[in-house]
Amino acid sequence: MPTAIIGVMGVEGSGKSSFVKFLSGDERIEIGHSLDSKTSSIRASDPFQVNDRAVALIDTDGFDGHRPGAERRPLEAIASAMKAEERGKIGTREGVIWIHRINDDSPNVITEDTLERLASVCGTRQSPPDLHKVVLVTTLWESVPFERAVQYEAQLRSEGFKLLLDAGVTMERYNGTPESGKKIVSILLKGNSGLSA
Repeated sequence: MPTAIIGVMGVEGSGKSSFVKFLSGDERIEIGHSLDSKTSSIRASDPFQVNDRAVALIDTDGFDGHRPGAERRPLEAIASAMKAEERGKIGTREGVIWIHRINDDSPNVITEDTLERLASVCGTRQSPPDLHKVVLVTTLWESVPFERAVQYEAQLRSEGFKLLLDAGVTMERYNGTPESGKKIVSILLKGNSGLSA
């Protein structure tokens, strides 16, 4: 079975490169220790196993989530990398993981164009957008008191990411363990849009 190719995107400092490196064990992945992105090139990680399926994650540059259209560049990079893998018959696109730090409760700028671009990258219906192949992952839960983090999560569900969730996106918490990370990846492998945090 071809390797499952999954794009990983998120704002600067959200922990996406840490997520990719931790799950894949790929030492080429650079991790920053500030809000500045350390990703210098777009590439698929070394493959790893989830539920007997080989998976490779595509790490991307962080973006400014408060600027309209800022997600365009990482989505274009993911699309390009996925097409290259498919042309080489190495892998098949299985979706996108969007990482957001839970201690940033201010909403990203999400537009209809964002939804259509995500659907295009995932190879799903664009009008109306079908985003069941996207998982929105909140990170850094240990950085704020749990009750406050839960409040931030509720705000993101009802305001900041409501457009995404209404279009079929699944929202999950990542707690930094292999089990948590593989659970998130397995949602895309199953094509399951009915799970939630």
